[in-house]
Amino acid sequence: AVFSGQKESVPILLSDPRIDVNSVDIHGSTPLHHAVSKNSLEMVRLLLSDSRLCPNVANLNLEAPLHVAAKNGYEGIVKILMKDSRTKLDCRECNGRAPLMSAAIGGSASIVKLFLEDGRADVNARCFRGLTAVYAAAAMGHTEVTELL
Repeated sequence: AVFSGQKESVPILLSDPRIDVNSVDIHGSTPLHHAVSKNSLEMVRLLLSDSRLCPNVANLNLEAPLHVAAKNGYEGIVKILMKDSRTKLDCRECNGRAPLMSAAIGGSASIVKLFLEDGRADVNARCFRGLTAVYAAAAMGHTEVTELL
C-alpha cells in the first residue's frame, strides 16, 4: 500500500496487529524506506505513528531510511525522522557512512545544517575508508557544505 501510494489503506493496515510494519521486500526495504524514497511526508508520518515501527531497519545496502532521506536532500523527511526518538542518527550503511556523511556527499547544506544544529551526530565520524564528512564534501566539490562542516 505504501509503495503504490494508497494513503487511505495504510491506516487500516496499521490497525491490524498481524501486519508487520517492518517487513522487507527483496531489496531489504521496509514500507518506511518506500515512503522516504517517494518523499511522502504524509506516509512517513503515518508509519511513524505506529509504535511497532523501527525507523532504523537497514536495507541490503545497510541504509536506514534516514540515509535515504539525507542523501536525496529530503529535508522535510529528515526533520520528521530526527524528531522521532527511535531514530538513530549515527547508524552506518555498507560503506560505513553515517547519515550526516550521506547528506554531505549529496551536497545538501540544509540537511547538514540540521544535523549540526541538532548536535547528536558525530561530525568526526569516519567511513570505512577513513574519510570524514568534511573531506567527502570537499572531494565532491560541495563548498557550502564543506564550509558548514
